[in-house]
Amino acid sequence: MKPIKKRLKKPRANIKKTEIDIVGSGASTEMWFGGKAVENTPINHFRETCVTVTWLKLTEQLLRLTGDAKYADEVEKTYYNALLGSLSNHGANWAKYTPLNGQRLLGSEQCGMGLNCCEASGPRGLFLLPMHMIMETQAGLQVNYFADGTYKLKSPKGQTVSLNQHTTYPKSGLIEMDVDLQKPEELEINIRIPSWSRVNKLIINGEAVAEIQPGTYAKIKRTGKLTIRSRCN
Repeated sequence: MKPIKKRLKKPRANIKKTEIDIVGSGASTEMWFGGKAVENTPINHFRETCVTVTWLKLTEQLLRLTGDAKYADEVEKTYYNALLGSLSNHGANWAKYTPLNGQRLLGSEQCGMGLNCCEASGPRGLFLLPMHMIMETQAGLQVNYFADGTYKLKSPKGQTVSLNQHTTYPKSGLIEMDVDLQKPEELEINIRIPSWSRVNKLIINGEAVAEIQPGTYAKIKRTGKLTIRSRCN
Protein backbone atom coordinates (compact mmCIF):
# COMPACT_ATOMS: atom_id res chain seq x y z
CA MET A 1 0.00 0.00 0.00
CA LYS A 2 2.84 2.46 0.65
CA PRO A 3 3.80 2.97 -3.01
CA ILE A 4 0.14 3.52 -3.87
CA LYS A 5 -0.21 6.17 -1.19
CA LYS A 6 2.88 7.97 -2.48
CA ARG A 7 1.49 8.06 -5.99
CA LEU A 8 -1.78 9.46 -4.63
CA LYS A 9 -0.19 12.12 -2.44
CA LYS A 10 2.25 13.72 -4.88
CA PRO A 11 -0.25 14.94 -7.53
CA ARG A 12 -2.61 16.15 -4.81
CA ALA A 13 0.20 18.05 -3.04
CA ASN A 14 1.19 19.74 -6.30
CA ILE A 15 -2.40 20.78 -7.03
CA LYS A 16 -2.77 22.24 -3.53
CA LYS A 17 0.52 24.14 -3.89
CA THR A 18 -0.11 25.63 -7.32
CA GLU A 19 -3.88 25.65 -7.90
CA ILE A 20 -6.09 25.64 -4.78
CA ASP A 21 -6.86 29.17 -3.62
CA ILE A 22 -7.30 30.65 -0.16
CA VAL A 23 -10.90 29.39 0.18
CA GLY A 24 -10.29 25.88 -1.13
CA SER A 25 -11.04 25.66 -4.85
CA GLY A 26 -9.60 26.66 -8.23
CA ALA A 27 -9.33 25.98 -11.99
CA SER A 28 -10.43 28.01 -15.01
CA THR A 29 -12.82 26.37 -17.48
CA GLU A 30 -12.23 23.16 -15.46
CA MET A 31 -8.49 23.19 -16.18
CA TRP A 32 -5.49 23.76 -13.91
CA PHE A 33 -3.45 26.79 -14.90
CA GLY A 34 -1.30 27.81 -11.92
CA GLY A 35 -4.22 29.77 -10.55
CA LYS A 36 -3.13 30.12 -6.94
CA ALA A 37 -0.56 32.79 -7.91
CA VAL A 38 -3.26 34.95 -9.55
CA GLU A 39 -6.29 34.10 -7.42
CA ASN A 40 -7.07 37.78 -6.67
CA THR A 41 -7.27 38.83 -10.35
CA PRO A 42 -10.24 38.58 -12.76
CA ILE A 43 -10.18 35.05 -14.24
CA ASN A 44 -12.47 33.54 -16.84
CA HIS A 45 -14.86 30.88 -15.46
CA PHE A 46 -12.95 30.61 -12.19
CA ARG A 47 -13.78 28.23 -9.33
CA GLU A 48 -16.59 26.19 -10.85
CA THR A 49 -18.69 24.39 -8.24
CA CYS A 50 -18.12 21.07 -10.03
CA VAL A 51 -14.37 21.54 -9.51
CA THR A 52 -14.94 22.33 -5.82
CA VAL A 53 -16.93 19.13 -5.33
CA THR A 54 -14.38 17.02 -7.23
CA TRP A 55 -11.60 18.41 -5.02
CA LEU A 56 -13.69 17.58 -1.94
CA LYS A 57 -14.24 14.01 -3.16
CA LEU A 58 -10.54 13.45 -3.84
CA THR A 59 -9.47 14.86 -0.48
CA GLU A 60 -12.13 12.90 1.44
CA GLN A 61 -10.91 9.68 -0.20
CA LEU A 62 -7.33 10.45 0.85
CA LEU A 63 -8.56 11.05 4.40
CA ARG A 64 -10.35 7.70 4.36
CA LEU A 65 -7.24 5.90 3.04
CA THR A 66 -4.64 7.54 5.26
CA GLY A 67 -6.42 9.00 8.32
CA ASP A 68 -4.15 12.05 8.00
CA ALA A 69 -5.42 15.26 9.65
CA LYS A 70 -4.14 17.47 6.82
CA TYR A 71 -6.83 16.08 4.53
CA ALA A 72 -9.59 16.76 7.06
CA ASP A 73 -8.28 20.33 7.44
CA GLU A 74 -8.41 20.80 3.67
CA VAL A 75 -11.91 19.38 3.38
CA GLU A 76 -13.19 21.65 6.15
CA LYS A 77 -11.73 24.75 4.47
CA THR A 78 -13.25 23.88 1.10
CA TYR A 79 -16.61 22.87 2.55
CA TYR A 80 -17.25 25.96 4.66
CA ASN A 81 -15.81 28.48 2.19
CA ALA A 82 -15.74 27.45 -1.47
CA LEU A 83 -18.72 25.08 -1.40
CA LEU A 84 -21.11 26.94 0.90
CA GLY A 85 -19.95 30.21 -0.67
CA SER A 86 -21.45 29.07 -3.98
CA LEU A 87 -24.86 28.36 -2.41
CA SER A 88 -27.54 31.06 -2.58
CA ASN A 89 -28.79 32.65 0.64
CA HIS A 90 -32.16 30.88 0.34
CA GLY A 91 -30.52 27.55 -0.46
CA ALA A 92 -32.37 26.93 -3.75
CA ASN A 93 -29.60 27.69 -6.25
CA TRP A 94 -25.91 27.06 -6.75
CA ALA A 95 -23.62 29.47 -8.56
CA LYS A 96 -21.60 27.90 -11.33
CA TYR A 97 -18.66 30.28 -10.84
CA THR A 98 -17.66 32.05 -7.62
CA PRO A 99 -14.48 34.07 -8.30
CA LEU A 100 -12.62 35.90 -5.54
CA ASN A 101 -12.46 38.97 -7.79
CA GLY A 102 -15.70 39.44 -9.68
CA GLN A 103 -19.31 38.35 -9.48
CA ARG A 104 -21.00 35.08 -8.59
CA LEU A 105 -22.53 33.72 -11.78
CA LEU A 106 -25.32 31.24 -12.28
CA GLY A 107 -24.86 28.83 -15.16
CA SER A 108 -27.25 28.30 -18.03
CA GLU A 109 -29.38 25.15 -18.14
CA GLN A 110 -28.06 22.02 -19.79
CA CYS A 111 -29.76 19.18 -21.69
CA GLY A 112 -33.18 20.82 -21.35
CA MET A 113 -33.34 19.82 -17.68
CA GLY A 114 -33.84 23.29 -16.22
CA LEU A 115 -30.55 23.09 -14.31
CA ASN A 116 -26.84 22.70 -14.96
CA CYS A 117 -24.06 20.42 -13.74
CA CYS A 118 -23.11 22.62 -10.79
CA GLU A 119 -26.65 22.65 -9.42
CA ALA A 120 -26.43 18.85 -9.42
CA SER A 121 -22.90 18.71 -8.01
CA GLY A 122 -23.45 21.16 -5.15
CA PRO A 123 -25.76 18.86 -3.16
CA ARG A 124 -23.35 15.96 -3.75
CA GLY A 125 -20.70 18.04 -2.03
CA LEU A 126 -23.00 18.67 0.95
CA PHE A 127 -23.55 14.94 1.39
CA LEU A 128 -19.82 14.19 1.63
CA LEU A 129 -19.11 15.63 5.07
CA PRO A 130 -21.67 13.64 7.11
CA MET A 131 -20.33 10.35 5.67
CA HIS A 132 -16.89 11.00 7.14
CA MET A 133 -17.80 13.06 10.20
CA ILE A 134 -16.78 10.18 12.48
CA MET A 135 -14.85 7.19 11.12
CA GLU A 136 -14.38 3.75 12.60
CA THR A 137 -10.77 2.62 13.04
CA GLN A 138 -9.17 -0.69 14.02
CA ALA A 139 -8.68 0.64 17.56
CA GLY A 140 -11.78 2.78 17.98
CA LEU A 141 -13.11 6.01 16.46
CA GLN A 142 -11.73 9.05 14.67
CA VAL A 143 -13.52 12.41 14.98
CA ASN A 144 -12.77 14.37 11.81
CA TYR A 145 -15.35 17.16 11.88
CA PHE A 146 -17.63 18.84 14.39
CA ALA A 147 -21.40 19.23 14.08
CA ASP A 148 -24.26 18.90 16.53
CA GLY A 149 -25.81 15.44 16.37
CA THR A 150 -25.76 11.78 17.36
CA TYR A 151 -23.56 9.30 15.49
CA LYS A 152 -23.97 5.52 15.68
CA LEU A 153 -20.89 3.42 14.94
CA LYS A 154 -19.36 0.01 15.67
CA SER A 155 -16.54 -0.62 18.14
CA PRO A 156 -13.59 -2.93 17.30
CA LYS A 157 -15.46 -5.72 19.14
CA GLY A 158 -18.65 -5.08 17.17
CA GLN A 159 -20.84 -3.37 19.72
CA THR A 160 -22.77 -0.18 19.01
CA VAL A 161 -21.08 3.05 20.03
CA SER A 162 -23.11 6.23 20.36
CA LEU A 163 -21.15 9.47 20.02
CA ASN A 164 -23.10 12.66 20.74
CA GLN A 165 -21.75 16.06 19.75
CA HIS A 166 -23.09 19.29 21.26
CA THR A 167 -21.71 22.34 19.45
CA THR A 168 -22.44 25.34 17.24
CA TYR A 169 -19.08 24.91 15.45
CA PRO A 170 -17.76 26.76 13.50
CA LYS A 171 -19.65 29.68 15.07
CA SER A 172 -18.18 28.58 18.39
CA GLY A 173 -14.99 26.66 19.04
CA LEU A 174 -16.55 24.78 21.96
CA ILE A 175 -17.34 21.10 21.31
CA GLU A 176 -18.78 18.72 23.89
CA MET A 177 -18.95 14.98 23.20
CA ASP A 178 -20.33 11.97 25.05
CA VAL A 179 -19.30 8.43 24.10
CA ASP A 180 -21.58 5.61 25.27
CA LEU A 181 -21.09 1.85 25.00
CA GLN A 182 -23.35 -0.94 26.23
CA LYS A 183 -20.39 -2.84 27.75
CA PRO A 184 -16.98 -1.55 28.90
CA GLU A 185 -14.39 -1.76 26.13
CA GLU A 186 -11.09 0.02 25.61
CA LEU A 187 -11.39 2.50 22.76
CA GLU A 188 -8.88 4.79 21.13
CA ILE A 189 -10.65 8.05 20.29
CA ASN A 190 -8.77 10.28 17.86
CA ILE A 191 -9.98 13.89 17.97
CA ARG A 192 -8.86 16.30 15.29
CA ILE A 193 -7.23 19.53 16.46
CA PRO A 194 -7.68 21.99 13.57
CA SER A 195 -4.43 23.28 12.08
CA TRP A 196 -5.67 26.89 12.22
CA SER A 197 -6.35 26.78 15.96
CA ARG A 198 -3.75 28.43 18.20
CA VAL A 199 -5.39 28.05 21.62
CA ASN A 200 -6.63 24.54 22.39
CA LYS A 201 -8.02 22.75 25.42
CA LEU A 202 -9.11 19.13 25.67
CA ILE A 203 -10.73 17.69 28.81
CA ILE A 204 -11.61 13.99 29.19
CA ASN A 205 -13.86 13.01 32.11
CA GLY A 206 -12.82 16.23 33.86
CA GLU A 207 -9.08 15.70 33.33
CA ALA A 208 -7.09 18.02 31.03
CA VAL A 209 -5.03 16.44 28.23
CA ALA A 210 -1.53 17.86 27.79
CA GLU A 211 0.52 18.48 24.64
CA ILE A 212 -2.26 19.22 22.17
CA GLN A 213 -0.82 19.86 18.69
CA PRO A 214 -2.78 21.71 15.98
CA GLY A 215 -2.93 19.87 12.68
CA THR A 216 -2.94 16.42 14.33
CA TYR A 217 -5.30 14.06 16.13
CA ALA A 218 -5.27 13.91 19.90
CA LYS A 219 -5.24 10.19 20.73
CA ILE A 220 -7.11 9.11 23.84
CA LYS A 221 -7.43 5.57 25.20
CA ARG A 222 -10.17 4.91 27.72
CA THR A 223 -12.51 2.13 28.86
CA GLY A 224 -16.20 2.85 29.41
CA LYS A 225 -18.20 6.02 28.98
CA LEU A 226 -16.45 9.27 28.08
CA THR A 227 -17.31 12.93 28.46
CA ILE A 228 -15.14 15.06 26.20
CA ARG A 229 -14.90 18.84 26.20
CA SER A 230 -12.81 20.51 23.53
CA ARG A 231 -12.18 24.15 22.66
CA CYS A 232 -10.27 25.53 19.68
CA ASN A 233 -9.70 29.21 18.95
